[in-house]
Amino acid sequence: MNEDADMRYLDSALRQEVGGEHAPDLSARIAAASARSISAGPVRRRITVNFGRRAPLGAPSKRRSPLAAVIAALLLLVAVGFVGFAINTNREPHPFRDLNEAKGQPQPAANATSPSNETPRSPQPAPVVVPHPTKVVPPAIEPEQPRPEQTPKPQPLPEGEVKKPDGKPAPIPEAPRNPEGIEVRKPEAGTGPTKKPEVEAPALAEVAVVKELSRKNALKARYAESESWRNVEAGEVLNQGVKLSASGHADLSLSRGGLLRFSGILSLSLDGALVADLGSEDLYVDNLDAPAMTVRGGGVSASVQGVAMFNVTRTSLGIACIQGEVVTAQGNLVAGKSGTLSLKGLSKVQAVNIETLVRKHASLRSLPQRVLMREDFDAIPDERIDEGSVSKGVGVSSENPAGVAFYLPKPISLRAGDVIRFRYRVSRALEEFLVQLGTADRGNFRKLLTPARIGEWVEVEVALCDLVRTLDRTEKIAPGTVFKTVQVWAHCPQACKLEVDWVEIVRRPVDG
Repeated sequence: MNEDADMRYLDSALRQEVGGEHAPDLSARIAAASARSISAGPVRRRITVNFGRRAPLGAPSKRRSPLAAVIAALLLLVAVGFVGFAINTNREPHPFRDLNEAKGQPQPAANATSPSNETPRSPQPAPVVVPHPTKVVPPAIEPEQPRPEQTPKPQPLPEGEVKKPDGKPAPIPEAPRNPEGIEVRKPEAGTGPTKKPEVEAPALAEVAVVKELSRKNALKARYAESESWRNVEAGEVLNQGVKLSASGHADLSLSRGGLLRFSGILSLSLDGALVADLGSEDLYVDNLDAPAMTVRGGGVSASVQGVAMFNVTRTSLGIACIQGEVVTAQGNLVAGKSGTLSLKGLSKVQAVNIETLVRKHASLRSLPQRVLMREDFDAIPDERIDEGSVSKGVGVSSENPAGVAFYLPKPISLRAGDVIRFRYRVSRALEEFLVQLGTADRGNFRKLLTPARIGEWVEVEVALCDLVRTLDRTEKIAPGTVFKTVQVWAHCPQACKLEVDWVEIVRRPVDG
């Protein structure tokens, strides 16, 4: 192929690539020409024999096949496409084509007047006009953000080492210094912020102690509906919110002073004053000279400060006041009166006494006794000892006369039915033996007793209303008298030893 043919071929390839022209499809012509040559048949040549010298043999004729023509046309197309691809690869970038490719638009044709699928008639290629290239600013492409690398979980280092970036341990750095070179000291222990103490749940307030039960396992208790009932024994402390169930009856000593005896269901809570919710059956209250308490049942409530009996129904609360007073929103009941309290008011008010209540309520057949004070001489402080001394939990005196006297923890106001009980022993025959109470402003009141046998422990019970004034035996002690000391005296010609084991003052219910 000469140089002119190379240039023509290059121009044709440029028109196809830039101008959108395509090479003519010659496969039909080639096939037709091949068919005509086959139909004419083979050409027979005359062979002249030259005996003078050896003549060259003629070239054998080759029969042409249509399939071979088709294959040749295809090979030609492949070759033309390969050359065009090579030229396109090595050519300089076209500004308009690159810009349109970046925008995703088709390239403009070199000659807009002729369709892209027509074959040019002239063998000479048309001149290609290339516009002056302009500077095209490609669209800004944001750089891809590198993904954060997942760092492996640091392994704990031995105490006293710091891990370097390369993984090697390094010593702990020294304490920082300020610009002047003064070492910054760490705060001493205890000077830094202190940890806020944990707030403990408030303890439940004590409301009562189980005194005694009418039969074994007669009392059960629980503090929440989700709890199961459990047996309660004598001496157990009960806190607010307790719910009790008594089979028979149970006696409770109130922490604020007073005594409860109940049968059935009872709940105790604190709402300023002590509140007793009677769920069923009976409740006996003795809080005379103690803080008032509220009794609720049958949809109504009453405040009591005295000795009273309550029995509950679904819509009412029966009340019998023995001593003191019971206050309700519908009216009050004084000692010796009973009535029925409901939402309609206080009705059926009538007189009542202990004998009637005992016949009506089985729990009162053995009258409850409220212990106002008991001294066992086990932990009595010295400032409360007035006469004698304490040895091994016993009050002792060897004087003549011999006396054991002590101050009460708090003064007691005398009520009808109060008694004093104590246990004592003497070492000699006595001329006179007595118990005496000291008051704040009325002097002493005493009661003479029969001396006991020598060397034996004896228990004595004396009704306090039987005491008379020491300086005037005609004057009896009156209910409401406040006394503050208890004294036991033994008189004999010679010195004797008097021992007192314990002393208690008990309140028993009486009419009026």
